Amino acid sequence: MSYNPGEMESIEGPLGIGRAYRVRWSDRIFTLFGFAFSLIVVIAAGTYGLAPARDTPAWFPIFALGLLAVICGILTLSTFYNRVILYPDAIEYRTVWSRTWLQFNEIRGRREYTAYRKIGGGARLRVVSSNGEVPMLDFQKNYNFDDAFWTWFNSLPDLGSSYLSP
Repeated sequence: MSYNPGEMESIEGPLGIGRAYRVRWSDRIFTLFGFAFSLIVVIAAGTYGLAPARDTPAWFPIFALGLLAVICGILTLSTFYNRVILYPDAIEYRTVWSRTWLQFNEIRGRREYTAYRKIGGGARLRVVSSNGEVPMLDFQKNYNFDDAFWTWFNSLPDLGSSYLSP
């Protein structure tokens, strides 16, 4: 993975100025299409109506499709907002719901693994803390990581299968 200046941004956070890595544009566009599709389905269902099953209330299909649109909207928002930030002495994983970081001296090692049958599954990276009280950082591998990130990440001890709980 090489450095792409169009994708890189510097960000000021609680730990200073760091390099922010966002989800790749291809994944962001994919979630936008999913959200747009769900909105079109909800609008079409509201405009042309749905014929619910005999025992189903008339409002249920619209409610279910509206709920689908809200879920797709939240996934789209998180795809655009989530970021991994590499500071000079810490790493932070920032989501819509939380901010978690580890100082470099709190890191035990790293792990790359594949999550199956899980929302957000696929290739994932984990930064494991040396202390059980400090949370681990666990994020997908689909960020626009550059050579600086990979150099840092690969310099951490590889825990591999010695740390199996995903």
